[in-house]
Amino acid sequence: MKKVLALLAVMAIFASASFAQFKNASFGLQGQIYAVNNSGFNFPLGGNAGATTYFNVGTLGFDVANNVKAALGIFIGGASGDAQLLGFTANQYLNLLRVVEANITLSQLGIDGLSAKIGRQYYGDANSPMIFIGARSFHQFGQYDVTSIDALTLNYKKDNVAVKAIYGDLSNAPGDQIYGVEGKLSKIADLVDVTAYIYDAKVGPTFLLLGLGVAPKNMLYAGIKPEVKIAGLSAAVEFIAQMGYVDGIFGSQDRANSTNLIKVDVAYDLKDVAGIALTPRATYFAAGGLDTKAPLGRTFTSMGNYMPGLLVGGTFFDRGFVQYINTRVINLGADYKYDQYVFSADYFLFAARNHFNVFSGNSSGELDLKAVYNYTSNIQIFAAYGMGMPDLANRQAGMKFGTVSTAQAGVKYSF
Repeated sequence: MKKVLALLAVMAIFASASFAQFKNASFGLQGQIYAVNNSGFNFPLGGNAGATTYFNVGTLGFDVANNVKAALGIFIGGASGDAQLLGFTANQYLNLLRVVEANITLSQLGIDGLSAKIGRQYYGDANSPMIFIGARSFHQFGQYDVTSIDALTLNYKKDNVAVKAIYGDLSNAPGDQIYGVEGKLSKIADLVDVTAYIYDAKVGPTFLLLGLGVAPKNMLYAGIKPEVKIAGLSAAVEFIAQMGYVDGIFGSQDRANSTNLIKVDVAYDLKDVAGIALTPRATYFAAGGLDTKAPLGRTFTSMGNYMPGLLVGGTFFDRGFVQYINTRVINLGADYKYDQYVFSADYFLFAARNHFNVFSGNSSGELDLKAVYNYTSNIQIFAAYGMGMPDLANRQAGMKFGTVSTAQAGVKYSF
């Protein structure tokens, strides 16, 4: 399917049309330059290390015909210093290029508010722990900073109802597809939004561990997320059931990969109440669980974008997928806005989900400080510093508060 979708998209974009015939053409550019310096021992990302990565995505959009739009996006990215002092050859630069968008969008499909998109595209919500395929900000994942998928998607939006559906390829391997549907009802009684979804996918990166192949797993997901906003108060609860299976959805279950995720967010904007541009917030997160047959515990695997902590967050990410192994997170934080600046402070407490006393010696912590300067509406400059608070075992080994730390800075832009 992957090759068919790509071929259809490219044919639709370029067949029977020259650049002079493109109507309502537009060009967009987004990117990020991100510098990180990590220090400390027993650090999961490799000890003392530093790197500067970058990516740019240029997107050309235009009308092919009435009610038919096309988009072509090209990605280039890498690490500063890759080319050393001599620079890259032309072929080396070409090897850095990837097509991240090549699609057509069909509107006016006989139902008001319904459209379809086919080809290479982005999908999902950047705030979702379930699925986000797109450009990730304030992270450093190299070539996986920007992901996209070959898919057919349907989108319906009218009044307070929004529905989207997807059928796409996750890899070239047979059976590596994702399909699902997601719906949202907004402003119920002018206070509540409710999102519900169901996805079926073969998830998880294929990699070698000690010479043994680890294959993606068949998963069925069902989730629901109610949200409420009352004056300055906002709260949301998201619950996702992950059900592993082997011989089809209604066949034998893969109980070792059946678990769930819960995420609770609460925030209160004090601006309207106290005249202070301060927003305290809290998050409770738990995913995966204890399994006597799995030494580390059950794993919740998704394609979401929730990676808490400057230090710990990147350890959840693995080549486009996010994996939580018996994980519990408590996050207390606050954002303060001053002119064009946003200052944030966050404390994270990490523990195994099956440890009910999250303040025991088995817990570890992290303190993050971040500043973002909105230079313009299109350019953000940011700097951050994170410090680790070791658990009991690491404290006994001599690790102290701040022994593990990270300093990060960069710029994000979108035009």
